[in-house]
Amino acid sequence: MAVGQNSSFAPDYAEAKMSASRMFALFEKVPMIDAYSDEGHKPVSMTLMMRFCDNEVEMEQQLN
Repeated sequence: MAVGQNSSFAPDYAEAKMSASRMFALFEKVPMIDAYSDEGHKPVSMTLMMRFCDNEVEMEQQLN
């Protein structure tokens, strides 16, 4: 009886194992952009405009 009950979890186990392997592969991947580096182009200024209309927020952002 236990074998029959456990075999119903086999598809879920296989899917969870595949998902975990994909997550570990993603965590081990080295990004092309180093977010902690001070090198590269940086915006001189930034403008942010917000409007409140009917309890909704509209935002515009411009990088100069």
